[in-house]
Amino acid sequence: MSSITLFTFTLIGLLGLVFGKGADDLIVKLNQPQSLIRGHAMKSEKGNTYYAFQDIPYGAPPVGEKRFKAPEFHAGWDDVLNATQNIKSCYQFSFPSSSKLEANPVIETEDCLILNVFTPVVPGTDKKLPVYLFIHGGAFIGGSASNFGPKYLIDGDIIVVTINYRLGPLGFLSTEDGIVSGNMGLKDQHLALQWTHKNIELFGGNPNDIVIGGESAGAFSVSHQLLNSRNKGLISGIIQESGTAISGTAFSANGVDSRPRQKAFALGRALNISTADGDTSSLIEALRNTPIEKLIAAANQVPSSYSVGFIGQPIWSPVVENAEDEQAFTTTPMHQDFMDGNFNHVPSMIGFNSEESLLFMPAEEAVVQFAALNDADPSLLVQDLMNVDNKTQVGTKLKGLYTSGPFSKDLTAFVKFSSDAVFVRSCVRQAELTSQYAPVYLYQFSAGPNISPQYPGIAHAAELQYLWDLSDGTGSDKTIRELILPLWWNFIKYKNPTPGNVTTQQNIEWPTVDSNDIKYFNIDETFSVSSNPRNYESMKEVLLGHLRSPYLVF
Repeated sequence: MSSITLFTFTLIGLLGLVFGKGADDLIVKLNQPQSLIRGHAMKSEKGNTYYAFQDIPYGAPPVGEKRFKAPEFHAGWDDVLNATQNIKSCYQFSFPSSSKLEANPVIETEDCLILNVFTPVVPGTDKKLPVYLFIHGGAFIGGSASNFGPKYLIDGDIIVVTINYRLGPLGFLSTEDGIVSGNMGLKDQHLALQWTHKNIELFGGNPNDIVIGGESAGAFSVSHQLLNSRNKGLISGIIQESGTAISGTAFSANGVDSRPRQKAFALGRALNISTADGDTSSLIEALRNTPIEKLIAAANQVPSSYSVGFIGQPIWSPVVENAEDEQAFTTTPMHQDFMDGNFNHVPSMIGFNSEESLLFMPAEEAVVQFAALNDADPSLLVQDLMNVDNKTQVGTKLKGLYTSGPFSKDLTAFVKFSSDAVFVRSCVRQAELTSQYAPVYLYQFSAGPNISPQYPGIAHAAELQYLWDLSDGTGSDKTIRELILPLWWNFIKYKNPTPGNVTTQQNIEWPTVDSNDIKYFNIDETFSVSSNPRNYESMKEVLLGHLRSPYLVF
């Protein structure tokens, strides 16, 4: 594109703003790729104008021979890209039967590596606002950036970036032999972070002040990004809502029983692909040549399993890759890395909801069946990936922390165990270990209505409605929203949710975690500070007495 044409486009955009023709005429030239995009103006919850640039391609379409490969930056386009609406999501895959999460309504496509930038200032303005890059959840098989509108968060004078990444086998299939190493979805996220670092100054953002956050699978992902040395200098802080890389539920057990490889061949069998002697090269060639609709249908036939309690195990999830692969993302045991300090030492805000497992509860008869199964075999209470010397003994000890009788007769205790085993325990462990190297703020979210009259507590994902304008139409209590939004704003801006120069509504200071005294902030209609979340010290005592290397999860 000629310099004269570029000048004309830029001038049109600026004149449109100056003379009130609307920010729909706003055009920005990106640094990576060097192409033009057109944004538009929107209104925040408080009526402030902000500028939205939606469905910006950051990665080349991962189709054809690029299916199952690490992503590459998009090469760019010739004309001005109309970035004024969300059209694309990555292909969605079936959730485990116990999940109540929903699929995304926009068009599903394999060419889905897009992101959205929302800024409260006119692009080109001499500003350097802090940036919040959010990674959506969905068990690594569902969800989309377009589900999360920024109209609440944007009023905090921050820039918001939301991203898509490949899901299901497209993002997390692995053959464990180098043919397909896995973690394509994590690599997509890293590329989106690199794109943001290269371009965000054009939108008034500070490339050296990018906080990455996520919820559920997004939080698992953020934890993996925190552990990756390639992100050094790219992130200034992290927010993890209900998830960490050291949860066994969010990880495929390669190196233990080769389940990722087995799932790759199970996908092939569902497509009637026959391979002699486990020939992964032939398998992947056939999978790359399979029409995407058939691949989706077959992937949804690969059976899921249950990790611990009654919560489903994601079918497709991160793996440990071969360190000799130059493009490998996760190559060492995650728990060991946190223990050794091998992660990016940046401030973190990490937490859990007061009863995570309520979102995933099947019918009560099924809960009773799962409870009875665990009563009969306490070794099932220990995740497969947790290397302990006597699973039955450890399971029995863990169970004793919740109830003196059978779980099948005390379902409230079984609900609590399921929440802790999948989400809470690993979150607290990461907070404990990382607090030795950087400030950590640990929370329990307890605000809002209870979805279950029988079991008290706040379910998984309940906090999202107060932070985001959700596409599923979920409403939120304005009082609670105004109570918790400043905590997120403050951390993104100051790396402290209750900094001394900012007054919170409750005027209570949120302390950092001390590994010798683990304090957490209870986010309720009234704030409070407590120690030893969910009897963590007793859980840790049981596990550390039996845990053995390799230290993958906790």
